[in-house]
Amino acid sequence: MSFSFGFTGDSDDEYTSVADPAPKQEDNFINPLDCVPSNVYPAKEVDLKQALNSLKSTRVTFETYVTPEGNAVFRRELFDVKHQVMMEDDNSTDAEVTDEHKILIGTNATDLVKNVYEGGLKSWECSVDTVDYLCSMQDETLFKDRIVELGCGTALPSTYLFNRALRSNHNNLGFVLADYNESVLRLVTLPNLIVTWASTLEPEQLIKLQRSEDETIPIVPDELQLTQKLLDQFYSTLQEKSISIRLISGAWSRSFLELVNSDNHQTGLVITSETIYSPETLPVISELVIEFVSNAKALGIVAAKDIYFGVGGSLVEFENYLTKRQLQGMPIQFVVNKVNAGLKRSIVLVTNN
Repeated sequence: MSFSFGFTGDSDDEYTSVADPAPKQEDNFINPLDCVPSNVYPAKEVDLKQALNSLKSTRVTFETYVTPEGNAVFRRELFDVKHQVMMEDDNSTDAEVTDEHKILIGTNATDLVKNVYEGGLKSWECSVDTVDYLCSMQDETLFKDRIVELGCGTALPSTYLFNRALRSNHNNLGFVLADYNESVLRLVTLPNLIVTWASTLEPEQLIKLQRSEDETIPIVPDELQLTQKLLDQFYSTLQEKSISIRLISGAWSRSFLELVNSDNHQTGLVITSETIYSPETLPVISELVIEFVSNAKALGIVAAKDIYFGVGGSLVEFENYLTKRQLQGMPIQFVVNKVNAGLKRSIVLVTNN
């Protein structure tokens, strides 16, 4: 199988944002993780084996991105996702097609529908920035404990780390991939992990796995036939290398945090890209990062555009929130690193002080 690519980066002068004066310490602070609306999808774990089984006999078409720093990451093509959703809907006995599926197969340019769909099918710029930042970090920092990606979507940062771990023989690793939509985890996140794993196999082995059910099936560049044997081999590789992959859907909340921590492992790295765009949810994602950093002493990496035009979120608001929590006694500190790009973007490192 060959891997092609077609990603170009942009560049511009560096920009430095200036935070507003830090708010004064507030009494009677109520943690936003404990104030989640009732009309959101509740946090739940997606069964990995069932998700794999739902992909059986699917031919996945994928694209390869090469980042500005030369790192290859793989993602399933959006038209291919829509095709699978339409096929599943045609074969379904349900009278109704969910609102979420209507969005997934829609022809409009909808990126966000509050409490229904949170844009997980697209690969956003800051996830690519995160991949290049991770490339500059040492293995002992990246792979010392569990890795959590919040709002993962296409999960480019996690698939990069997964690829790096497989190629360098890192075992005993844990990945927690979380997205609001279960369908995104099943149709995009997991296929991207499978394609990433497939890229590490010898060509002869990969061809054999794809032709295990039909010796005449064509082997096409940038497509992968998900046979039962191929999916079984993917799962076996995880077991052999003691790599756990957990998929969690639903809203960020206290119960979400408890679900992530239910396996009694420590989190060493928490990653999130393009998740501070909404003033309404910015405090929630901020608190999740703070919880992991202050309690588990994880390294937090938050990648974001400096300003989200039209939706209201901004880097300054995120900085202000972290500063407020510092004044309230949270043991955290943060550093803002500017990305050299035309669209002003940043990567914020949040650590325990």
